[in-house]
Order: sequence, then C-alpha cells, then structure tokens
Amino acid sequence: MNTNLIRVTNLNNDFYSNLKFSRAQNFKFVASNFMNHLLKGFCR
Repeated sequence: MNTNLIRVTNLNNDFYSNLKFSRAQNFKFVASNFMNHLLKGFCR
C-alpha cells in the first residue's frame, strides 16, 4: 500500500512539474508573439 501511495505521489509531482513547464513555455511563446506583433506595428 505504501508503494502505491508513493507511486501516485510521484505521478502527481510529474504532472504538476510538466504543467508548470508547459505554462512557462506558453508564456515565452505568447511573449515572443506579442513582441513580434509590436515590432511589425512599429515597422509599418
């Protein structure tokens, strides 16, 4: 039973760390898109 509990906890930790990572990646992507949009606006 303890091993199952540990396994589930590890899965949860992996899930949350992946979620944080993907959120950071999304933020970088959105920020770069926003900067490109601003640069295009200034270039016009």
